[in-house]
Amino acid sequence: PIELIQEALTAGKHPPVTAGASKPYRVLVVEDSVTSRSLLQTILEKEGCAVLTAIDGIDAFAILKDNEVDLVVSDVDMPRMSGFTLTEKIRADSRLAKLPVVLVTSLDSPEDEAHGYAVGADAYVIKSSFEKGNFISLIRRFLFQ
Repeated sequence: PIELIQEALTAGKHPPVTAGASKPYRVLVVEDSVTSRSLLQTILEKEGCAVLTAIDGIDAFAILKDNEVDLVVSDVDMPRMSGFTLTEKIRADSRLAKLPVVLVTSLDSPEDEAHGYAVGADAYVIKSSFEKGNFISLIRRFLFQ
């Protein structure tokens, strides 16, 4: 986590990611770790995104019911509702079914990754190999589809 924070603070800034001339893309970051949540929020805000945050899947699903977002970035291993379950609930909701979901997690087994894709994740990023530039490219790919 220290390396991730240092990289986020020292890496170059990309052009802002916006939905239109003045409307930034809205990204929901779902992460129970304050450090990881703040890191992801900082990276996305530096890219010009408007960021909403949630501490777990239950909190995130409530936010999704009341707010329109363009992308969800979620941890997997969280109390009350995991990122896997949150992704399943997003895919089961007709209003949210096409919402891109990126899972960012420390669960690095092939079985966990396969499960992530099976429940509907659009991408699966392992925290131990997290690289800011690759993450931003991935986020841009989903926002500019």
